[in-house]
Amino acid sequence: MKKNKGFALLATVYIIIVLGGLAAVFVSLLFYESRMAISEYRYNKAFYIAEAGKAYGIKYLTSYSDWSAEMGFPFTKTFGGGCFTLSTANATEDAISLISYGIVTSEGITYQRGIQVELLQEEIPLGGGALYALGSITIDKADITGDISAMGDITIDPGASISGEVNDNIAPPPDPPDLDTTYYDGQITIASTFPAGAVGYDSGAMSGWYYVNGNVTFNNGANITVTGSATIVATGTVLVSNNVALGNKLTVIADGFVTIKNNSTIGNNGVWFSSIGFEVGNNIEAGSVVVGEGTVFLTPGDVDLSNNSSVYGFIFAEGTVTITNNAVFEGIIIAGDIDVENNASITYVADVVDIDSIVGVTGSEGFIVTISEWSELY
Repeated sequence: MKKNKGFALLATVYIIIVLGGLAAVFVSLLFYESRMAISEYRYNKAFYIAEAGKAYGIKYLTSYSDWSAEMGFPFTKTFGGGCFTLSTANATEDAISLISYGIVTSEGITYQRGIQVELLQEEIPLGGGALYALGSITIDKADITGDISAMGDITIDPGASISGEVNDNIAPPPDPPDLDTTYYDGQITIASTFPAGAVGYDSGAMSGWYYVNGNVTFNNGANITVTGSATIVATGTVLVSNNVALGNKLTVIADGFVTIKNNSTIGNNGVWFSSIGFEVGNNIEAGSVVVGEGTVFLTPGDVDLSNNSSVYGFIFAEGTVTITNNAVFEGIIIAGDIDVENNASITYVADVVDIDSIVGVTGSEGFIVTISEWSELY
């Protein structure tokens, strides 16, 4: 009987020891798994912070048009309970390697994950949409076919129709659209050296250069044909009114205000510059929607297009472009501010003019950044 009791006691002790050992192993495994899970969580967190750093770095790079320039790399930013460190390598003007390391430190241990992306940038040329404003755009009871973009606000009345993307409050590109008037100012200076006096043109043929130190008027019903090309430079105003017809490839440069109105026609492939601005209205036809046949209007001032007029081409005004009262425009408009209202219609036509060939028009609408390669760093 005593032997059985002793055996039972030994068996009990043995079982307790075995169970205790198993419990210790189980607890150890739980602790190990827990530590592994925590470690994996922190490495994953470091990876997500590296991803955030990559996104920040790409956004940062878009403010530079030349990636080979000094841009302030490397640098570190605090983010999400850790930090990311950004550096670059293999930089050229339009290609670069961006390296982002996410770092998390906990309980004296540093967890790190990295990402390297190969980036390429491509300039977005001017003329990527129907309307592009350095300021704001307002559309009220009008039809727009094409994308519209503005660095400021875009206000669209419920009665307006927009067929295209609407992009407001966009970031200014590194090289924003600009009108350099140096060439036109130089021609006006030359005109100022000629004898002063206004000039009126009746019907006839024109070719070559005409400098006028004063105002220019195309008289009622004038029909001007152009042989080859012709350029008129005036120090004063220019008036085109009352059934005037002007031929193709005519360039007009004026230091004063330019008025085009009352059933007049402007030919194709023309370039019109005014230091002050333009008023175009009352049944005007200008340019053509045929590829490269549009008419160009350039001014540091304002452009008003109204009253059943139709213009095909390109407008660049550093002031405000207003299109109203059943006016039709097909082509591309870049301006400080743009107002389109009262049944006006605008249609985007990309190739109505060759913007790159227009003297004085510079800049871009920004850059597209693409990722050509992606790799994880440990």
